Amino acid sequence: MKKIALVALVCVVLLAFVAVAMVGTVSVGANNFAVANDTKLTVEQARKIALKKVDGKVVNEFTIEDDEDNIVSYVFVITAKTGKTFEVEVDAAKGTIVGVEEVTEEEDTSTVEAEEVEVVETADDAEEMTEAIAQPKVSLEQARAAALKLIKGEIQSEELRSENGKVFYEIYIEDSEGEWIEVRVDGETGKAEKIEDPEVE
Repeated sequence: MKKIALVALVCVVLLAFVAVAMVGTVSVGANNFAVANDTKLTVEQARKIALKKVDGKVVNEFTIEDDEDNIVSYVFVITAKTGKTFEVEVDAAKGTIVGVEEVTEEEDTSTVEAEEVEVVETADDAEEMTEAIAQPKVSLEQARAAALKLIKGEIQSEELRSENGKVFYEIYIEDSEGEWIEVRVDGETGKAEKIEDPEVE
């Protein structure tokens, strides 16, 4: 009887140990799943999602951030094969399409006219604005390639900007050490330049 009781006790202990191990495994799996859900999309992943929604060419893109400078969503301006232009917003956390809005020529014209009335006061100002809104010779794809050739890493944001009549691409790259580096690519020559101590907006 003592031997039977001892064997039964050993079996109970083993079963309890197996149960604890299984609960721990499930808990770890759940934690890993939670971490995976917290992972945010890269700009490349978001761009692919946007292009699946609107098949065409990305002509501009930018990010929307919260008060703590965390990226909330990516916005891509895409010219579709039909010739129409759309703004596609992608949620940075979920990877879902937040919205798709068509950019019409009327909207673009009214925006330019409003800027001209408010800003243009002299012939010099008018000339400077014409240069600022002119399309660059270097495409967005060429600018990306030039920036990544200069700094190895992953592009986090990019924007076409103008300053003193000079058009350039402002591209932020996250390097292997997790540091964000600003690279400016000349819109006319395609020359890439690293900007020291950039002010991240």
